[in-house]
Amino acid sequence: MSKHYQHTQIGYLIIVLFGAVIIFISAFMLFNGFYSSLFTVLIIFILCLCLFCTLTIVIDKDFLVVKFGLGIIKKKFLIKDIISCLTVKNQWYYGW
Repeated sequence: MSKHYQHTQIGYLIIVLFGAVIIFISAFMLFNGFYSSLFTVLIIFILCLCLFCTLTIVIDKDFLVVKFGLGIIKKKFLIKDIISCLTVKNQWYYGW
């Protein structure tokens, strides 16, 4: 795949918030003992952090590819199926 364009957007807010929760839960379990329910929540937060910490857009000759984090969640669009596009400026809170 020869890339014509690639851009990765880093979700700093997700990294900071999920990282803080992961550190808090880990510290809590370190000082108060192991809890299986908290461990499950910890694993879920770690997985979500890995899956959604970045958003990458790749455009090559045939496809536009959108993928989150490690690339497990992704979507491919054929370039020939894209009818039009335009540049927009979204408000910061649109992603919430």
